[in-house]
Amino acid sequence: MKALEIKNKRKELGLTQADLAKKLGVSLKTVSNYENGEVIPESKVELLRTILSKEEVIILNEPATSYGEEKNIIENLKIQIELRDRIIQLQEEKMQLILNAEKINS
Repeated sequence: MKALEIKNKRKELGLTQADLAKKLGVSLKTVSNYENGEVIPESKVELLRTILSKEEVIILNEPATSYGEEKNIIENLKIQIELRDRIIQLQEEKMQLILNAEKINS
């Protein structure tokens, strides 16, 4: 994930660096470092993608009453993303089977 992309998407979503830091569980300085091109730990890359994804931002912007609730929201979003990716993979496999069947029949 590129530094400029992080900053632009964060701004596009109306999040401050402090908002993003809270959602990532890191300091404000760390978010600043990410946006300035410092290395982003692999453990935070997927979380950043989730937070900065337009599809998930509505859920993530709902106030959570506790850290545990925020963690549950993030875990649920990860599962949703994995399921969406699996559905896409199955659809691609189905299309390939259809194309192969058409080649055999022609």
